[in-house]
Amino acid sequence: MTMNSCVRESRAWLHRLFRQSWYANFAWDVSWLMSYACNSQCEYCFDPHADAVPLNIPRTMETIVGFNPRYLNLTGGEIFIIPEIEGILKELRARCQKAYIFAVTNFHVHPEKLMACLPSIDCLLVSIDSFGAHNMIHRMIDGDVVMEKLRVLRTWTTQQGIAVRFLTNSVVTVSNYMHLEEFVRRMQRMIPGQEMGFTTVNPYTSPLSLGSNRDKAREVLSSIRTLSGEGYPVWFSELSFIIESSRGEGAYVKAREVDALKLPREVICRRQYFRVQVLPDGSVVTCKPHLHIDAYHRVVEEALSGRHYLGAFRLYLAMLRSLLIARHDPRCLAPCNCEYFMEGLFNERFTGEQRDAFHVFGGKFTRAEVEKVERFLVRNYGKGFPPAIRDALPCSRER
Repeated sequence: MTMNSCVRESRAWLHRLFRQSWYANFAWDVSWLMSYACNSQCEYCFDPHADAVPLNIPRTMETIVGFNPRYLNLTGGEIFIIPEIEGILKELRARCQKAYIFAVTNFHVHPEKLMACLPSIDCLLVSIDSFGAHNMIHRMIDGDVVMEKLRVLRTWTTQQGIAVRFLTNSVVTVSNYMHLEEFVRRMQRMIPGQEMGFTTVNPYTSPLSLGSNRDKAREVLSSIRTLSGEGYPVWFSELSFIIESSRGEGAYVKAREVDALKLPREVICRRQYFRVQVLPDGSVVTCKPHLHIDAYHRVVEEALSGRHYLGAFRLYLAMLRSLLIARHDPRCLAPCNCEYFMEGLFNERFTGEQRDAFHVFGGKFTRAEVEKVERFLVRNYGKGFPPAIRDALPCSRER
């Protein structure tokens, strides 16, 4: 048996051993991966060869309703090619009345299908990486076509009086980063005020990721700051972490070992206490233990492939310590990059993310719910919510 096969066996064994109920999770942020089926072939897709699996809609619906989420992220695959999607969204809107419903699309969908679904959602995130042929580098569709469809859809919702927020998400890679500023300016000329979010490929060790080239990451950060300073609504939430991760505050593994492994450092991530993912078959995945086990085993495999045996051993021990001894430790080796609204819950200074947190989570909790989470955060993280957020979370009659 090879070392990599031993790692895979270990991952499967730990998934069976550790129970989700051992770890705190408040399920404020529920992400429903509705289907793996997709009508696109993005180069950096996390699972480009996944087969479509049967949806267990009744089971999944009951699971999600049981969580009573305040933020419900619907993703795939491409969710708008699901035949029953319009009815699913209507039921979610009716049964999850406190939820801010957020849906993701690649826009490879007929506009009429989207128009029928928009009244049931609060925010539509459109995936587009760049303008014109540059968008085809990774997404295989002309970026100008996507921008025009977005412009038409926004105009239609305004005319119909449908209150839907439109965001764009762009994956910045070492192959397309040089076009970022021109892309933003073209988008803003066509759709003034369009909010644009940027991210990069995860894991950060991928050759396509900005995490693999900090000089290019710094160049992108400079562009984002320039554009933001000019008043454009753009952000790149994780970019500072990518650049600063070499500092490694609170890391379990010694600096020179991680530098030799070329792996990302552990960072403080409070989102793990709030995030839940529901898979197409209705099964539930939480950051701990599921994603934690997967992330550590992935970097252990990388360490072994580079013959960094001592580093791999220490990484494995760090994982076991986190799972067994420090169950609510907020440190994470592989932070995810898709939960923009959650970040605003913890910002000490007022930012665009914090405004979104007010909008998404404000007034949706009882004071008892807020105080329970506040006590947990203080005990395990050392401090709770910023005062402005804490005061905004309870419903108005309890403030």
